[in-house]
Amino acid sequence: MADVSPKVFISYAWTSDEYTSKVYDFVKRLRSDGIETLFDQFDLKPGNSLHNYMEKCVSDKTVTNVLILLNPEYKKKADERKGGTGIETQIISEEVYNNLDNTKFIPVIFDLDGKQIIDVLPIYLKSRFFVDLSHHDNYEDQYRSLIRNLYGKPAMVKNSIGSKPSWVDDPKSVTYDVDKLNWISNSMATGIEKITYRKSLNILISETEKHIRLFSFENIDIDNFEEAYSSLSPLKNLVIGCVNELIELDKVSNFIEEYFENYSELISPNKSIAKWKYLIFKILAHEIIISIIALLYKYRKYAQIYNLITYSFLARDEWQESVNFHTFFYSQKEREIYNLDVRLGHIKYGNKERYKLTGIGDYWSRNISFDFLTLQEFVNADILISNLNGILLHDRWFAISYVYADGNISWTKDIANAMLKKSSFLRYKALFGNLDETTLTEALKRDSKYGYHFGYENCFDRIPMISELIDGKKLFDND
Repeated sequence: MADVSPKVFISYAWTSDEYTSKVYDFVKRLRSDGIETLFDQFDLKPGNSLHNYMEKCVSDKTVTNVLILLNPEYKKKADERKGGTGIETQIISEEVYNNLDNTKFIPVIFDLDGKQIIDVLPIYLKSRFFVDLSHHDNYEDQYRSLIRNLYGKPAMVKNSIGSKPSWVDDPKSVTYDVDKLNWISNSMATGIEKITYRKSLNILISETEKHIRLFSFENIDIDNFEEAYSSLSPLKNLVIGCVNELIELDKVSNFIEEYFENYSELISPNKSIAKWKYLIFKILAHEIIISIIALLYKYRKYAQIYNLITYSFLARDEWQESVNFHTFFYSQKEREIYNLDVRLGHIKYGNKERYKLTGIGDYWSRNISFDFLTLQEFVNADILISNLNGILLHDRWFAISYVYADGNISWTKDIANAMLKKSSFLRYKALFGNLDETTLTEALKRDSKYGYHFGYENCFDRIPMISELIDGKKLFDND
């Protein structure tokens, strides 16, 4: 797709000085993102014709898009054809009705003012796809999507049609039923949380059991790891996609806990599951839980993260008859996973051998396929788990992916810096179970005794540790 130089006209209804200021801030951000804007507060001077200005802006061939900023006042004036908004509506609606495929005019839900979306959509725009900038929680995602489309670079681009997959003719293959995720998404929109919670959980447990049962690889090693592991991508995508849809539930951590208790039971050694099969599903659980922690942190569900880190349940020890309490976060002691990770890092290219610090982490870094989760968010979540596991549980989760961390984005540094000021740390307290300052300080000191220099052998970089970053500094100072 050819590069586009966006030029947009801002259509809005004057409502109040405060609202106009909000529109002005929006326009300034558009301009800072390289988008030329036609905005009456910039362009109109005393004596100019308002009608001519609007007609010229809407019909200007160099204007790539018209952004129609909607609020209750805009709908009222547009439907009644009153004022400047009414003039614009007469001009715009004619073009909209005459060309149903016209994508030049983009409705933007800008301010609901306590109303429903239907209450801000003018009659002539009710069937048009809109951008919703009215909610703080998803503002950034919607804004970025808008900017991408203005530049003609949407996040999702139609790819070329490939060949029929080999698994289509394989009766043992496991397919990903996208309808299940669509049901979860649509059910959440109804607000019936209790029904959504239980049915979604049943869907995930059923799909997990099916993947375990139909997993057809007889052994796992460096020659077939990627093929075997990628066959589980549909399950991974379903679980992570489901949690992303349910993220606003107050009990989302309970949902995750209940799912992984069932998951652990399904791959339990007493189920006569082969050791290599147990191993690869344990690695899958590792990747899923990192992704979930990343989503919870992104949405500032800090108390839910604490609940998951500290939650324990009764389960059978690996390849033993005893039953003990476990958490979801296995430590460095699970040598089978570590050893496979090291073997996967030795990749032969012709007669030369190259070494990757982490074979599993390398695969993860190349296969994050969600538009709502980035590699750096995933890596930072991995590092965060390592820190919280050490501080809260006195154990150490080995952050396999830490070598892919970008120093410019560090949740660990953000938290460590926030600990210096009492007021700054308030937002993060829930991550640590709202421990009082004295108890948390002692936990950090205890963690620092063995938390330093923790990472891969023969690697200069180590897992960033909060206890190291705050060492020697005064914590929780009054402002």
